[in-house]
Amino acid sequence: MLSTERRKSPRVSLQSKSELRLKFMTYSGKLIDISQSGALFEARRFHIAVSPGEVCYIEFMLKADESVLTFKGSIVHNHRNLIGIQFEPLDDER
Repeated sequence: MLSTERRKSPRVSLQSKSELRLKFMTYSGKLIDISQSGALFEARRFHIAVSPGEVCYIEFMLKADESVLTFKGSIVHNHRNLIGIQFEPLDDER
């Protein structure tokens, strides 16, 4: 059976409360999944006016140790309330 997965970094389901910061606005929602290179954010509000290429920050909490992580990225796609984010290259520590 052939896999249709084309991502270089497989995504891991996370389902964590999170916030997406764009310009001067912050949107609440949840992080659906995450990989080494990006994430899928589900906003509570529908139709957030964002465009591909916009710089953003995604912040979420790891349930295991309650640490808060923030990643800088850019919007890749926006469909209804699902927003795809591509992270800036991460260093080895992150």
